[in-house]
Amino acid sequence: MRIRHVIINISANISIICCDISMNWASRSIKVFCLVQDFKVFLICASFLNIIFFLYICSEKPNKHKSK
Repeated sequence: MRIRHVIINISANISIICCDISMNWASRSIKVFCLVQDFKVFLICASFLNIIFFLYICSEKPNKHKSK
């Protein structure tokens, strides 16, 4: 099961661009792939949510990332 969110604004200072959430019910694991603009704030959010985050710093504009 895959859930995709595009453009998620947590606050005025944080902009997460594209989150790809993979959920494996058998192993009860959640992996979240996010493009973010603020690395330090993202780490705080990741620690707070206690979810496995894989961080990719944005190198392209959001409109180049399209869902099929």
